[in-house]
Amino acid sequence: MFVHAILGIEEQALYQWRRGSSWSKSTLALVPEERRPSFWDYRSDPDLLRDPDGWCDREIARYFAERRERE
Repeated sequence: MFVHAILGIEEQALYQWRRGSSWSKSTLALVPEERRPSFWDYRSDPDLLRDPDGWCDREIARYFAERRERE
């Protein structure tokens, strides 16, 4: 069996292939609240371009703050 996972912006997909069969696809749509920005959202972010290390530190801190709020 071969498995290929795609974690996209709007959906998550799992492709599976078994010998003697064809590919099958299972998807899970993501609600807007669970969607995250893509590369295209970040590629021209002035803060990221000006201070990549500081931007990264702030994003990590924001992520963990959000996780703590949910728990």
